[in-house]
Amino acid sequence: MLRQVDRTVQEQAANAAKIAGHQGASYTKLGAAWGITRQSARVKWPDAVPARGQQTHEPIPLVYAGGTATIHHDSKADAWWYIADGADGRHEECEPVHTTSTDATAAATAYLIAHTGQGVSGL
Repeated sequence: MLRQVDRTVQEQAANAAKIAGHQGASYTKLGAAWGITRQSARVKWPDAVPARGQQTHEPIPLVYAGGTATIHHDSKADAWWYIADGADGRHEECEPVHTTSTDATAAATAYLIAHTGQGVSGL
């Protein structure tokens, strides 16, 4: 049971680090947030922060509340959108209407919370 909890926490931390890194957080900021050094953050999450000048709009995976989502950027619309599958089996693909990846991530997270199949207590 504790190993499963630890694995889940590590997965959530890696997802959060990747989202933060793709939104501009540095390894220094990631390390500070976790109480570790910049170097330890780089070792722990090697792909979290894109190299300078290589900021791309790669899809950002999100695992939360028993569901999954992927945050995408539509370069033609210059807007963000997501595809989500809730733990209750429901699926949503939103339109590219979010101006930032942070907004799209927040909307996807809200969707996953609303579709746990168990309510908030299922988190």
